[in-house]
Amino acid sequence: MRVEALASKVLAYVEKTYASTRSAIESLGVREHRGKILSLVLGVLRNYKLLQEALKYCGYRGRVRGGVKGWLPLVLAYKLLFSDVKGIPSDYMLILDRHVAECLKIIDPSEVYNRFSGDLKLSVKYSIPLWVIRYLKKLSIPYGGLEKLLDAFQKPTPVWIRFNRARIKLREAVNKLLAMGVIAEPDLILDDVLEVKHTVSGALSRLDPSLFYVQDRFSTLIAHVARLAPPMVIDLMSAPGSKLGHVYWRSNYTYSIGLDISVNRCLTEHKLLSRQQVWIVDIVNADARLPPLARVPKASLILVDPDCSSMGRLGHSPETRLFLEATGPSIVHRASRLQRKVLLKAISIASEDTIIIYSTCTLTLEENENVVAKALETGRVEVEEAYPWIGVEGGIRGVQRVYPHISRCVGGFIARIRVSKA
Repeated sequence: MRVEALASKVLAYVEKTYASTRSAIESLGVREHRGKILSLVLGVLRNYKLLQEALKYCGYRGRVRGGVKGWLPLVLAYKLLFSDVKGIPSDYMLILDRHVAECLKIIDPSEVYNRFSGDLKLSVKYSIPLWVIRYLKKLSIPYGGLEKLLDAFQKPTPVWIRFNRARIKLREAVNKLLAMGVIAEPDLILDDVLEVKHTVSGALSRLDPSLFYVQDRFSTLIAHVARLAPPMVIDLMSAPGSKLGHVYWRSNYTYSIGLDISVNRCLTEHKLLSRQQVWIVDIVNADARLPPLARVPKASLILVDPDCSSMGRLGHSPETRLFLEATGPSIVHRASRLQRKVLLKAISIASEDTIIIYSTCTLTLEENENVVAKALETGRVEVEEAYPWIGVEGGIRGVQRVYPHISRCVGGFIARIRVSKA
């Protein structure tokens, strides 16, 4: 039960710190069975509410959640309910009574969630906090509606890689990856993005960071929507630096400034950009609401990718479910206040013809269209079309919403805003 115990340790750490599963594995120094542990942890997080109810349904009366001992029954329940483990391992009986284990082995998940109805049934079936289900239900979700989106959250998103087209052509990029054991196909819309179809173990960790970077498809969209090679790029909430690095690769090595309020994140960004050979950049430890910047030159680019409620990451990063469960709906309002302040500050330092790219990895109106609408009230900006399109048009003409079940990536929102008056 070594793998199960380590997975429980990772889950307890994630619940306590809200760290990503991958960073939790790194922080805990897990070296053996990393792939198995990561897969198991992600599976449990995508089904944690269903697993809790399944344990109750089968008569388990012990503690669940909270510490390693609280997560271990959920890990064992996941293995019995969803994996093809043969029989019932004897060491599982140290945690679960035999009748509980046997019940988990034979029941169908639908027996568990069909005991509920309405929004609560969806919450249990898809293991997403009830308040999130109720919020998403209010949106007009295209191409299949709410359950299509929820179903997409239960499946791993494809792995995407961007390549440095200033140094390597598409065919050469595909062939280099193939030689390393990575089979990748070009994205039909984004010209420097590849979808990984198959990879041998460990190959992605050996990529040349000056040529390749693993990055979600939605995240790569930001540099494409920017579309220009300005004299200066400013990223107001920059760390870890992946989006700034992509703009740099696509814009013929323009000068860049990245701001972040965390010293540790600034150090992390510096390391990442150095590995990507992004040299003409200054990393500044500063609050984006009070950036130490005067009016920026004309035709500059400002990236505003602020902290958000992360509803678009429920599938890609299922640990987000624990975070949203703990915060409740107040996170939406807290995040939107920050987002409005940062976007309005970006407008205040921008010169005429400056382009501002506003993006989030969430799906709420308060953090997306409503923030852009507030910017439009200044009378200084106008919204331009946020092409290329991998998603659908949002509630303001020209803005783009991306949904996982449509675009096979993280969900989010992006707007291209031009400052029309100084």
